[in-house]
Amino acid sequence: MRVSPILPLLLVTLCSAGCGEDELSTGFEGIYSIETWTENDASCDSEGPSVLEQQSQTMFFVRIESFLFRSYVRAQLCSDLSSCRVRAADPSLVISGGWSFPEGSDANGWTNSIFSSEAVGACSGTLDSYSLTSPSDGVLELRRERRVGVEFAPGPAGCDPALAEAAAEGLRCQSLERITATLSGPL
Repeated sequence: MRVSPILPLLLVTLCSAGCGEDELSTGFEGIYSIETWTENDASCDSEGPSVLEQQSQTMFFVRIESFLFRSYVRAQLCSDLSSCRVRAADPSLVISGGWSFPEGSDANGWTNSIFSSEAVGACSGTLDSYSLTSPSDGVLELRRERRVGVEFAPGPAGCDPALAEAAAEGLRCQSLERITATLSGPL
């Protein structure tokens, strides 16, 4: 029996439009205007200088997205209210210019970790930990904390971010990026 090459593509397309092993929900959905964007490349002890004027996109929208059997909260950069609404209405997956949060809740915050491995056969690299929280109604805070020099033995799934998080415990946080934004309107 011959299987059409279109079938796998169709399954991926259908799942990107709605499959999810765990359906998430958030009250954060909406369009936000970025009020502050700071970076401290020396530590995470305090905010660094503002980099907001250097950004071409000063808004983002938040929505739930699903891809390959996984749902997550997505914050996607955009330049103005009109472009945010157009992009938010497009169900296609956008990978660049934003942040994805597969775990958490509105009450406790949404999180994600990305580990960049620099060695073959070993796990040694940089761990970026992201969070999305709401310090007050209509206000969101995005944070990225970076730890460099994270080393650990690969697990069954390789250099898994969960193993990287455990290995990063106690390591000094080397840089902090912080964004605050206020709700501008619905999607």
